[in-house]
Amino acid sequence: AADKEFAAAAPARVAERLARVVEGGAEKAEWLGKVSEDQEYGYRSDFGGGGELRDAPEALRADRDFMLAAAAKSTNGHALHFASHALKADGDFLRAARQALADKHLALPEEQREQDDYTTLHALNAALANGSTALIRADYLVKLAKKGGVLGHRSQLPAEAIYEGPVWQYKEDFGGAYHGVVIVALSYMWGGPDHPDPKGEQLRDVAKFLKWLQSTEE
Repeated sequence: AADKEFAAAAPARVAERLARVVEGGAEKAEWLGKVSEDQEYGYRSDFGGGGELRDAPEALRADRDFMLAAAAKSTNGHALHFASHALKADGDFLRAARQALADKHLALPEEQREQDDYTTLHALNAALANGSTALIRADYLVKLAKKGGVLGHRSQLPAEAIYEGPVWQYKEDFGGAYHGVVIVALSYMWGGPDHPDPKGEQLRDVAKFLKWLQSTEE
């Protein structure tokens, strides 16, 4: 019941974020109006979207309320690419950004919301925000494998193992790099009746791949 009430309040939260930006002055409202919502190419600067905040004033890119509204409005949350370094390092802002992206999904009509579940970045952010899904940080897995450890149940993981920020994506000009959060999903047969990877063999293989992934620029 509480989850349904929280989802029902999503449109109000979305409206409140927009209102705070509008109340912040004409400049904020003007820049927010430039943020693309195109569902197919809006996050790609080579298709005329995505890069609209590149030239935004530094003060706006460091403004918490503005960046939360811009992130929620932008396709795939691409506006987060242009947030200031200070905001990107702020755990509270990142959690708020995840909720802002989640609210864009939760504010949809129920039928469309069910259709989009787990198929869009906004829907994934909603699953992360409500706790039904968790992403484990690559650096935690690499460290655990180096120690010869075994990945435990989610309830056994320390807080620093869980990624609590938003999932977003941005692509630079034609032929350029992608930016955002990279998610690696793994499916394999259990290694024993009581634990999927009792000896940490899968963990070590995954850690090798993650270390390579962190080192490559592709």
